[in-house]
Amino acid sequence: LTSDTLSRPWCAGEIVTAYYSKVPIILVRCQSFKELRPHQIRNLRDYVDLVGSNVLQYGITYEDLEKSYLHLQSNSFQQLNVPQRAGVIQKFAELADMVLVGRPS
Repeated sequence: LTSDTLSRPWCAGEIVTAYYSKVPIILVRCQSFKELRPHQIRNLRDYVDLVGSNVLQYGITYEDLEKSYLHLQSNSFQQLNVPQRAGVIQKFAELADMVLVGRPS
């Protein structure tokens, strides 16, 4: 998750799909990621443009998005933080190790 992930319509669609499909989720957080504030969740139409991206044609609604985002912020998932002082390959290797070993960051 980055600072922009939750505002991107296609990312939002993937989060909703994972939520309703009960796909196991591991949150991988970049330093820039900030959880949505309650007023942002209450006003997702102002935060995520599902209309302009055609995500609505797949049956995803703002109500689905709200439920999914609240679930995402419930802290009921394994969470990993992207290593700060590493190159891309090293970051990937460290994250893969965390996932495979099941070690929280």
